[in-house]
Amino acid sequence: MKACRYVLVLFITLGIIRALGQCLEPLDENAFEVVLNIPSIRLDTIKLSSYKEVSKIGLNVFAYRSGYDDRFAVVLSLQTIPGSSTPYPVLRVQLIDEASTVTYEDLRRVLGLELERLTKSGVLVGLNDSLKARIVSQARLGLAGWDMRLVWDDGQFKPYIDSSIYVQQRGCQLPLVTDYSKLPVWSSVGEGAAWSPIFLGVFTGLLMISLVFYFKTRKRLSMEALKKT
Repeated sequence: MKACRYVLVLFITLGIIRALGQCLEPLDENAFEVVLNIPSIRLDTIKLSSYKEVSKIGLNVFAYRSGYDDRFAVVLSLQTIPGSSTPYPVLRVQLIDEASTVTYEDLRRVLGLELERLTKSGVLVGLNDSLKARIVSQARLGLAGWDMRLVWDDGQFKPYIDSSIYVQQRGCQLPLVTDYSKLPVWSSVGEGAAWSPIFLGVFTGLLMISLVFYFKTRKRLSMEALKKT
């Protein structure tokens, strides 16, 4: 009986130590975060900074409100993890209004659309459809912050604290953004500074038609002028 009590006390103590070591941040409860610590994936910060709808809020830290659902903000950054000197892309989706009633389907929809936007625009390079699907399928609010954010480990995404590469944080970090509501909105229409391939195709087609029509008209008028002379 005493042995059972000792075991119970031990588990409770370990639980308390684990909780104290997590550097709990209230904003993390309403966020999802993933570290893309895969060598083939990179964040093009130069291209990202070319979009006027994206704010640079720190060294290699960018943020905006999602045009797909402006209740959410998106934060992209480059961060190193213990055991590696390579800075990896980190994506965070933050619920702005804590009073909003959202479901994990809302989060996953926004996350999926943002991942699609970021890969198609060339901001996130090397993130294939299979990895995007894995990230979206595991997304839920509360998986954020040093301990709980997802990392790539042993062929799958898992909370950092449950990974084989986990190292307890020394000292708590301040949140990257304190007022997400003031961030600009990256509209879901037009995709910012980059012109869409469809628009470019239509524009090029119309330009070619106009040029053909111009030269045909010019040739016809020249022939009519010659006949009159």
